[in-house]
Amino acid sequence: MLPSAQLSKTQVDRLGNRLRKGDISEADLPLLDGSGDEELVSVLAMMSDASMDVEIAIKTKDINRMIIEVQRCSDLFVRLRAVIRRLRGQEDDISN
Repeated sequence: MLPSAQLSKTQVDRLGNRLRKGDISEADLPLLDGSGDEELVSVLAMMSDASMDVEIAIKTKDINRMIIEVQRCSDLFVRLRAVIRRLRGQEDDISN
């Protein structure tokens, strides 16, 4: 896997999807074992937890919980976007 500063949004999205599904490969391990950006790994883990909580709320038909967890997911997507922008900024700094 590429160093976190070189991850594209698509790569981050795909990793998030694999984490959510529990389908982690050997190639994902360097990012997840701390050699990746700590904030990125943390946000992805929180997104995975939040999406699972949304699924649970849907299955249990808990409307209030659905609203809370969907808002949590939304907030985490905003945070993920900020992390990606920061990492891309670092990539730009490295290349200059």
